[in-house]
Amino acid sequence: MEELLLLRHGKSDWRVSSSDFNRPLKKRGRRGATRIGQWLRDHDLIPDLIIASPAVRADATARRCAAAMGLKTSVVVNDGRLYLADLNTLLDRGVAIFAKVCFGHQAQANSKTSRDRLCLRRPDRPAYVA
Repeated sequence: MEELLLLRHGKSDWRVSSSDFNRPLKKRGRRGATRIGQWLRDHDLIPDLIIASPAVRADATARRCAAAMGLKTSVVVNDGRLYLADLNTLLDRGVAIFAKVCFGHQAQANSKTSRDRLCLRRPDRPAYVA
């Protein structure tokens, strides 16, 4: 069975004077990215490919998560369509491919419509909120 895992980037550092796109992760965000990678590894949810927004915080989250799963960071592919896209756009465009992990931004999972379309969690897998 193929699975789609959607993750939001780690906590970003708003104290840094930069554009939204270039905003880095806070120390807490870096720790969280490593923790979720370890959790995914421990629950045998290791993806074939990780597709990430090219925004600095999303890319950094994806690469730290991959490393924590024991994957080479070459499994991380940046896709500009993920930056600020909502979940419906991702699913409609086919960017979110099954058996992959997509790291994006908060808007992807905020709307009730988007949450209603997420019927992808297997009942035999535990849920996790970072």
